[in-house]
Amino acid sequence: MNKQIIVVLIGGLAACGSKKKSEEGAGSAAPKAEEAAAPAPAPSGPFGAWDMDARTKAWQGAWSGDGSALGSKAAWSIDGSTAQLIEGGVEKKLEFAVKSPCTAEFTEKSADGSSSGTVTVYTIKDGQLITGLGDAGSRKGDSAVVCGGGSIFTFDGKACTEWHDDFGRMSSEPGECGFRKDGGKDVFFYKANGMESVLNVDGDVIWSDQLRDRHAKKETDLASAKKTQGF
Repeated sequence: MNKQIIVVLIGGLAACGSKKKSEEGAGSAAPKAEEAAAPAPAPSGPFGAWDMDARTKAWQGAWSGDGSALGSKAAWSIDGSTAQLIEGGVEKKLEFAVKSPCTAEFTEKSADGSSSGTVTVYTIKDGQLITGLGDAGSRKGDSAVVCGGGSIFTFDGKACTEWHDDFGRMSSEPGECGFRKDGGKDVFFYKANGMESVLNVDGDVIWSDQLRDRHAKKETDLASAKKTQGF
């Protein structure tokens, strides 16, 4: 990410009345160039406008909630890019990364060098993380980003784009998604694999009934999360 450095010259150069005065002034300090504060870099990438730093910070700390499958329970803590996860009686140390405005990935690396990952959806409500089973996304005016059906959908108010994570590289194609009215209320729809899904829109939050009604709980620490889950 390139930073633009702007140099501002303070003061003007005064014309001298004679060569003697010019020489006399030669020993005086010349106007100093001061470096103005560099402007903040513009958001980059397909999701740059969604404040990925804030979303990553929202994941930090300990949580209790659903595991990787319906009916399973899990407790975990996030510290930077490292996760400690307890599920099904097994405790693991995993790598963690926020991949998009509505997906994060837990990656387990084996001794033989292979790795496997679990992707989970999330959204942000009033600055707080909401994660669990079900589709999720965010709204910003006429724009939206939603994760569901194994894809990431972005809508800019006019056109829909469907994104796929191809082994760490994002690829895109025109998609079918957007806002519409249902019973007088805004909803968000998307089509994945030929099937349409419709999600609730509550302010800046887009989520399924399942995620709205059941999502992870913030805990003081991992021990508290384990106690909540009965581990």
